[in-house]
Amino acid sequence: KKLSEEIKKYGSRTCIQLAHGGMECTMRSTGGIQAVAPSPIKLPVYDDGMIEIVEAKGASKKDIEDIELSFLEAAGRAKNAGFDMIEIHGAHAYLIGQFLSPLFNKRTDEYGGDVKGRSRIAVEIIDMIKNKIKDLPIIFRISGDEFTEGGLTIKDTVKICKLIEDAGADVIHVSAGVTYAPLYTVQPMNFPEGVLIPLASAIKKEVSIPVIAVGRIHDPFLAERTLRDGKADLIAMTRQLIADPEWPKKVKEGRLREIRKCLSCNTCIDRMRMGLGVQCTVNPAAGREGEFYNGTTDMPKKVMIIGGGPAGMQAAIILAKRGHKVVLYEAERLGGQLNIAAKMPVFQNVIAREDVIRTFIDYMTTQLNTLGVSVVFKKATIKDIEYEKPDVTIVATGAKYKNLLIKHMIIPVLASSISKRYAHIFLRLKKRFGNNLIYSLRKQENDLIIELTRRGYSFIKIGDSNKLGETVDAVYNAAINAIRI
Repeated sequence: KKLSEEIKKYGSRTCIQLAHGGMECTMRSTGGIQAVAPSPIKLPVYDDGMIEIVEAKGASKKDIEDIELSFLEAAGRAKNAGFDMIEIHGAHAYLIGQFLSPLFNKRTDEYGGDVKGRSRIAVEIIDMIKNKIKDLPIIFRISGDEFTEGGLTIKDTVKICKLIEDAGADVIHVSAGVTYAPLYTVQPMNFPEGVLIPLASAIKKEVSIPVIAVGRIHDPFLAERTLRDGKADLIAMTRQLIADPEWPKKVKEGRLREIRKCLSCNTCIDRMRMGLGVQCTVNPAAGREGEFYNGTTDMPKKVMIIGGGPAGMQAAIILAKRGHKVVLYEAERLGGQLNIAAKMPVFQNVIAREDVIRTFIDYMTTQLNTLGVSVVFKKATIKDIEYEKPDVTIVATGAKYKNLLIKHMIIPVLASSISKRYAHIFLRLKKRFGNNLIYSLRKQENDLIIELTRRGYSFIKIGDSNKLGETVDAVYNAAINAIRI
């Protein structure tokens, strides 16, 4: 109730999602209660960073009655807590989705068989809530296509959505994917933006209630075009709002260059699946908002930052926003080793796309220009520090990596990391060497740090993320240190 009240203070409407995991509920998550599914099934489930083999039992008629009653009771609690609407999760092989899918529903009674039978539990839940609870709109989320052999296709889903509409659902939310096609549930960066819009469009043509499109819709022009062309009535996004919670406000005010775009690297999702708090590669405050203070400083300082990688740039942005005078030295080009990471086959455990990763560098570069940060393109030396006379010196040069001589050829030494100096060699020889990684010790202390230490200079070192392209810890470390200055 408190959550709903806090959200409404700012003029928003509130909706809460009701979901039953079904066969994906591990014994750890249920407190030892056996998972239930439309039909008996045994499968591996990833839960809090561990794999558990779940043996789900087929639901009895009594189980189905209890499940339906539980959804009704949950809807009632949501209404009493002040939520304006609910969403029933029938996608992604959650329990309701399992009943809908011929891939998992092998029943021969009235809750299985054809589309009407497989949809019965969803229809009964919606009908029950509509009859018992007044003025509570229902969104029904469904996989438009499960992209798995034997699973739902858009042809099946259109028929189901007509039944869902007839049962009383107010909105259809069209996602995609299933347990065996997880990339479609949360599409990574190598998927096209708006990849699921055609599914929403196909369903919208066949129903009279509003339809929600979702799936890598981060570009406001794509979102607006989807609505204008009648392919959907509403746009849903989650990861983009983690990356930049002010996305709607910035779009409304025309501040498009200020939008911090989601990379679809799925760091947020990976952490959730490991039972950890949400974090974001591009937004260091995500999940840790209480640690971040956005006010201006009472004691502005001159700060010199050495290193223009993501950590150095992030520190410069926060410091400038807080009112400090910032000068940033970068030996090569802004973005640092993120420029190299963008060319690698994999970034943050997903297939990389250079154009997507570069949006983060471009965003930070724009922010530096807007905030008036002075950027000097040269390798910083002790003389530069003496010339700048900063109150605070920050070193954000990252780490260096040793190289290995193999078969008389120098190649980069990787630990998902790479020496800048030999990056071009690796890229040329990538086809020959494949994605084999050769591990080497990292050398964190560069010559400047050694010299600063020898001379007794005071400095703050930030942003060493251990691996190339794994910028989450580096950017957070930079941001939190900048706030403390």
